[in-house]
Amino acid sequence: MRRMLGELLIPLAIAYGAVLVLVYLFQSHLVFFPGTGREAVVTPQTYGLRYESVPIRTTDGETLDAWWVPAEDARGVVLFFHGNAGNISHRVDYLQMFHRLRYSTLIVDYRGYGKSSGAPSEAGTYRDAEAAWEHLLHARLARPQDIVVAGESLGAAVATWLAASLTPAPPSPHSFPLSRMERGKLEPPFSTWEKGGDEGSSGEGKCAAANGALTI
Repeated sequence: MRRMLGELLIPLAIAYGAVLVLVYLFQSHLVFFPGTGREAVVTPQTYGLRYESVPIRTTDGETLDAWWVPAEDARGVVLFFHGNAGNISHRVDYLQMFHRLRYSTLIVDYRGYGKSSGAPSEAGTYRDAEAAWEHLLHARLARPQDIVVAGESLGAAVATWLAASLTPAPPSPHSFPLSRMERGKLEPPFSTWEKGGDEGSSGEGKCAAANGALTI
């Protein structure tokens, strides 16, 4: 009986070990989907937004494709990291929303996504986030306290990592009121939001900002 059990368990253990090795070797292919929708489908200009196509160099030599969408009389800057699959052209609705709120936006394709060079990896997305942050500080002369770090899905993890890694440590997040324009609600792709009060009330919907991560 023991011999039969051993003969059964040994092949199962080998198969299990082989599966673990394959998962380890190909884990990036299980997490990142850069090949889904690499072509740009629209631009911000399609929806009447001024924009600038910006190449951003990373510290390890990759070139990221990014869009800079300025807002008139901007209240600050949003650094936006999108979710898995697709590219920045599939997130124009976010650019429209931030523009209505009078925030300029820098949206970046990770390495291997869209027109960006390289292949995606966890460490690579962090380098991409750092490069985008440095671009805002040095090319756009943005002040750290005026930058909202925002992320959607996969981008939420990247945004959170960046906000946590900034030196010196980020101050307590400020907030900006949304209810004057959105009455406490956000349009899709947001599905829920804190209910705001009437205009001018103390119950306005609020959103984390200034060196904090807004995760969507």
